[in-house]
Amino acid sequence: MKKLSKNREEKKFTYATLLFTIASVFSILLSLYFATAINFILKDINSIYKINAIRTYDVIWYFNKIKNYHFFYVLIIIISIYSFLIFLVRLFFSIIYFEKISVSIYLKDGTVFEDKFIINHNIDGGIIIGDSYLKKAENKKLIPKSNILYISFNKVDYSFGKRNEKSKIIIPNQILENELIKEWRTKTSS
Repeated sequence: MKKLSKNREEKKFTYATLLFTIASVFSILLSLYFATAINFILKDINSIYKINAIRTYDVIWYFNKIKNYHFFYVLIIIISIYSFLIFLVRLFFSIIYFEKISVSIYLKDGTVFEDKFIINHNIDGGIIIGDSYLKKAENKKLIPKSNILYISFNKVDYSFGKRNEKSKIIIPNQILENELIKEWRTKTSS
């Protein structure tokens, strides 16, 4: 059963990688096409009104000489369409990769809620936490603010809809020497 779920995850990752590549190429080509279209319009304005600008973007400084407003309408439509399509691409990328903040809440009585998400931070003098960042999260709890000793915040990355786990590398100064000795003794005694 684990092999099936791992195979599905690999297929999802391959599919997501393919979508990411297609979206990247699409956004690059989209930018090139729209930049070329705007460049051609500015070049036509330059030649029709004999502005004699060296570069096409220099034509922008001579817009007051243009009597025909159809060029402006076309430019505004092209820029609007381009902005909308880039917005859709950015929305797609934000669905693929996003970050959320998880919290570890330490209560005055010694209870610790680790790796939870704040669902509502201001409800009847307390906060609602859950196992996920969604409002329909499971295991929701209402914690009175007066019982909270302190809260620590952690950034959680999601990539392709899957939570990225942080590295489990332990730096030597994070471990006490006694813990290492105890761990070594338990391994050697068994």
